[in-house]
Amino acid sequence: MINDKAHSRLFGSVIQGLLSVGIGFRFRAHGRSMHPTIRDGEILHVMPVAVETLRKGDIVLFADSLKYKAHRVVWIDGEQRTFIARGDAGTVPDGVLGTGQIVGRVVAKEENVGKQGKQVRMVPLCGRRARLNFLACQVRSKTANFARSFPVLRRVRGWNAVRKVLVACLFLWSSSLFGQVAFDSTSSIAQRVTGASPTITLAHTTAGTNRVLVVGVSINITNNTGATVSGVTYQGAALTLSGAHNDEAIPGASSCGT
Repeated sequence: MINDKAHSRLFGSVIQGLLSVGIGFRFRAHGRSMHPTIRDGEILHVMPVAVETLRKGDIVLFADSLKYKAHRVVWIDGEQRTFIARGDAGTVPDGVLGTGQIVGRVVAKEENVGKQGKQVRMVPLCGRRARLNFLACQVRSKTANFARSFPVLRRVRGWNAVRKVLVACLFLWSSSLFGQVAFDSTSSIAQRVTGASPTITLAHTTAGTNRVLVVGVSINITNNTGATVSGVTYQGAALTLSGAHNDEAIPGASSCGT
């Protein structure tokens, strides 16, 4: 969303002066880079912002050479204090932004409603609710694109049919969500053993259900080239051997995964 005022340098001086003393301002945006969140010609309200309070999804006004853009923050590097923004209608992000380029945060817009657009209402563009509305728009857009990608879905007519398609999409998405894996924890031990059949005990606790336990064993077989891992158990249950490898490049090294 680009502000293409003829006197951009003067515009920048004025708004910097206002924001430096804590005063917000409003201006008319031009362009379609933030469609449909911000439409061409709508009035945006901008307030001063401390860059450390910015979050992904916030819309910021920033200086890009002599132009000013209002785009959404899509990436934040807290250590380097740099940001990347992108217009909602675009696929290519803006370049990396420094803190000195960010002028303020877009907090609201004036939207024309009612008959012939003679009434004006304020629409918040910052905060959790605004970010959730943006995510909902993204989901609707992705659903529509998904439906258009299949010829049979493009022939669907009627609200009941559309609802069935959406429900089917939700089932597909939910199945993929349940298939994700969460990492629990790790434990390790290093121990020198002797004897014919030594046993090593490692304390480890798992949590939750539908668990997968992976145990890796590495041994030095320099002094006993025939040494192997006879088995691994957890709480009395024997684990299944998934594979073993003898690293010939490193004399005396062997590993086993269970």
